[in-house]
Amino acid sequence: MKPSKERPEKFIRILSAPTLAIILLADLAVLFFAGFAIDRLIHAPSILVIIIAVVEVFAIVVSVLVTKQIFSEGLALYSDRFEFSGIDDGGSIVYDEVADITCEKDTKASLVKNFSDRHTFLTFETKTHDLRTVDIGLVSMRTAESITRELCKRCGVEYKKVNTAPKKNNSAIIDLEPPQESKTEENSDSDNSRLF
Repeated sequence: MKPSKERPEKFIRILSAPTLAIILLADLAVLFFAGFAIDRLIHAPSILVIIIAVVEVFAIVVSVLVTKQIFSEGLALYSDRFEFSGIDDGGSIVYDEVADITCEKDTKASLVKNFSDRHTFLTFETKTHDLRTVDIGLVSMRTAESITRELCKRCGVEYKKVNTAPKKNNSAIIDLEPPQESKTEENSDSDNSRLF
């Protein structure tokens, strides 16, 4: 679905802190190398410096486009529907179709979880009992609550606090230790005899 040309009534930007940090560092690196390329073009022009300057022009164009895209992603709220601008297909949902909204964000401390395990998920249950889950990324708790409150208000459903301890799928848990076998007395005696 292509983004709507209609102007939204309200727009909530969805931007995570790690994404912002990475984009700003990349933009600073591009600017630093642009300054370096200009300095080298002025003081010591050569074919290699000209090639680096041309590549730097392309890097600046890519940097501007990526930064523009990152800052344009969010939740657009219209009079009859809402639309997630960072999603290509199925990002637009009509308010009247939504029966329930659930927001889940894992905030428990862990050294083994990846960034993808920390993403915030919005789950919409339609009146036909279909579920649609949208991953809104690594957003702050304030942004998650703001989005959930606004959507609940516009859809006319009861606001539920952000679930900070999402349910785990028990079938996905893998037991890494093999089951302990009970040894009979004669097996344990024969095992002990090998020790001496």
